Amino acid sequence: MNLVTISNDLWLHTHTKRWLRYARQNTTCKLYLLLTTHEYQGVLHDPVVTGFDGVHYFPGDIGDRPWFNRIRMEATEIFGLNDCLYIDADADVYCDLSDIPGEADLRWVRSPVMHKNWPELCFKMGYGWPEWEANNGLLYMNRSFKDEYAEAEEKMKQFEAPDRIKGMQVFNVMLREVGNEELPMDWSRIWSHVEGVVDAKVLQFCNDRGQKKRMILEDLWEAIQ
Repeated sequence: MNLVTISNDLWLHTHTKRWLRYARQNTTCKLYLLLTTHEYQGVLHDPVVTGFDGVHYFPGDIGDRPWFNRIRMEATEIFGLNDCLYIDADADVYCDLSDIPGEADLRWVRSPVMHKNWPELCFKMGYGWPEWEANNGLLYMNRSFKDEYAEAEEKMKQFEAPDRIKGMQVFNVMLREVGNEELPMDWSRIWSHVEGVVDAKVLQFCNDRGQKKRMILEDLWEAIQ
């Protein structure tokens, strides 16, 4: 299995450094980084960057939220991989992830909560009442989904969605159009969702509070080294 994450200059020595350490300690997977940077020459020999098996660089000024949601969908194509498991950089990997269940080209884990606007958006788009909302912070892909994501993004343009979750909801629209499979929830839990956290294979520290908590944990770890 190949693990892929995305970072920028701001997260390289914070969230990405911790992601790399946990993934190296707990998996035998190959690790790949999609990095937007303003300091290309400066990061070439950075120990965090060189800790990955493969790195693809992008200009630092293109790394906005829509781009981060878009670029993950073509990770296999960028690195020439047969498959990959994409995991957000603000997540801790607790065990080996090589034996992923399922057969579909695209596999995902549902969010423990449904955003308030998602049912209304589903009705506007003609889907009816949704039973779930997928989280795009952990994705298995065995090919590029660049084109399918672009189509879903175009379809979403006429509808309102909060900027912070719009990419996630574009992904959910895409799931309505392509073959996919849901993974068990223990493959990716959210830090604030107490139920099941102990059994999580991957724990995501999403949102500002979660990311702050994760950096407090990292500072404590560094203080005792």
